[in-house]
Amino acid sequence: MQSIWSESCKFRKREVLDKDIKTDTIIIGAGMAGILIGYMLKQNGIDVILIDAAEMASGNTKNTTAKITSQHDLIYDKLISEFGEKKARQYAKANELAIKKYKEIIKERKIDCEFEEKSAYVYSLNEVENIKKEVEAANKLGISAEFVESINLPFEIKGAVKFNNQAQFNPLKFLKDISSDLVIYENTRALEIKENLVITNRGNITANNIVVATHYPIMNAPGYYFMKMHQERSYVIALENADNVNGMYIDVEKNGCSFRNYKDLLLLGAIDQRTGENEKGGCYDKLRKIAKDLYPNSKEKYHWSAQDCMTIDKIPYIG
Repeated sequence: MQSIWSESCKFRKREVLDKDIKTDTIIIGAGMAGILIGYMLKQNGIDVILIDAAEMASGNTKNTTAKITSQHDLIYDKLISEFGEKKARQYAKANELAIKKYKEIIKERKIDCEFEEKSAYVYSLNEVENIKKEVEAANKLGISAEFVESINLPFEIKGAVKFNNQAQFNPLKFLKDISSDLVIYENTRALEIKENLVITNRGNITANNIVVATHYPIMNAPGYYFMKMHQERSYVIALENADNVNGMYIDVEKNGCSFRNYKDLLLLGAIDQRTGENEKGGCYDKLRKIAKDLYPNSKEKYHWSAQDCMTIDKIPYIG
């Protein structure tokens, strides 16, 4: 199992930590989050070092569908009703600013990472009321959104919310560029954190600031975040001889399909389930059946899966 991103981009090998060191800021985890944090800190003149238990960008980062969107299912109407418009606006603004920041970095550094601005859609086969509520909520929060009755997919829908000014890219090509000047130690696993000290299997690191940017929390206390979240796995296949859908699409239903193109391939995703529930396998076969029904002349080129951490209230834990 290898993602299309892993096939298209290789990183240079980084050293293993072999002594005790000091730095201003240590970042544990050299995936998308850790490398972006490291890059921005270094841009502001801060001495920063990253470590990873395996190789950089070798976890969830290389298995993403690589969409840069402020659209996460139907979330904004829910945020307004449960947390109020002010907090919902903070969530929306943070996500919209992130899209702009990606574009800014890519433009400034002239990174060839197949960055494309595309519209993003959440569609429904069965209902329109919740879709229309989401359009209204998103517009209220400053996101450019609209209701549409048809989309560029091979089936009819009841309706969809369309977010304009979203984007997609090749995440590994992006990270290869911005990580080029960062100090990163691979195969260096954090074992324990004690105030300003990170104890690893290769040596100790003393730092004024410690950032934990691992996919899943590596510390139990304080917070006990492992009790307040779970992981869900989703599956993707990349198809030749399928349609150009000219956008990014997700179904409002949990087990619906997602679509986006990368070059001449269509990335078809589906079958979200709680991690560990696929003991008997078969998820890729289900996805291949969907592909055969929708695109009978298509041919599978890649397949892979990824995991997302899901919080109780759908809002990320930060800080």
